[in-house]
Amino acid sequence: MPNDITTGAQTVTAAGAVTGTLSTAALTSLPTIKLDIGGLTAGATARIAIEDTASSTAFSDAQAAAVFDVEGQIVAGDDVELSVTADLIPSLRYGAANNALRANVLRLTGSSPSLTLHAYTD
Repeated sequence: MPNDITTGAQTVTAAGAVTGTLSTAALTSLPTIKLDIGGLTAGATARIAIEDTASSTAFSDAQAAAVFDVEGQIVAGDDVELSVTADLIPSLRYGAANNALRANVLRLTGSSPSLTLHAYTD
């Protein structure tokens, strides 16, 4: 059963944390992390990190667990799905208090760029 990291599909026009987080505190294992890119402006580029935290001040200790680079144009209906299995991220923090994941757009470039993404585990 998929678990959202972002709050469904989100559209962003600037770098920064994307709305939504997934608590991984109660997990004993983590399935595949997936990133669905539903749209990206022509000529734009984006770098998206899936970050984890173990801090009671959420993401003050953020570490990039996986980083994805994408290049536009991506149009709705021709989504690009990127994924990484948790076994490829041995330092991923989960299963303890305050553990969580989020998506963070590290870079979004281009003329009036717009990025639609949905991050989740499956």
